[in-house]
Amino acid sequence: VDTGGEFTPRDAAFIAGWGGTLTEVFDLGIALKFIDSRITAAAKTGAVDAGARLRLELLGIPYTAAVAARNMGGDLRFHEQHDPLPMDIRFGQTLRPFSHWLLSLDLAFPRDNAPYPAFGTEFTAQLEKEVGVSARLGYDGRVSPSDLDGVAAFSVGVGAAIKGWNIDYAWVPFGDLGHTHRFSLALRF
Repeated sequence: VDTGGEFTPRDAAFIAGWGGTLTEVFDLGIALKFIDSRITAAAKTGAVDAGARLRLELLGIPYTAAVAARNMGGDLRFHEQHDPLPMDIRFGQTLRPFSHWLLSLDLAFPRDNAPYPAFGTEFTAQLEKEVGVSARLGYDGRVSPSDLDGVAAFSVGVGAAIKGWNIDYAWVPFGDLGHTHRFSLALRF
């Protein structure tokens, strides 16, 4: 068996999507994907993502319910090995009891794992017309604290919005595996 040689692995996904408001309270979106994965041989497939969102008021409180399905499509096939895409279906909802406070709950149903919940909350304070700050707390049911010693499954974050720019930071602990620090910078236009 040869142990030498060279190969250049790569993955690429090309996505075209559309989303829009169909009625005052209903939004719909769809994306088509072409996936190309290479190790020493190539595997290609297509997939579809789709989602819908319903925006309502419950007793005068803004409420949103959504459903999304990702990676619906074919298998990646390397020679005779077939690998299905990591498809999942998610149901999500948000409730905004006050204009500066958001609550969210998701239920995820991945093809390759047990269903799990995720929830989060965000508190936002508007300091000036174009300056705001946010504090966030989240829980991810995929991560089992019983599998990892120490703090896991929860995350804490802060953010600032200044004239269309957003800068965010999150601390995500993974018990014995250590901590993740996530930073993002975004421009809205």
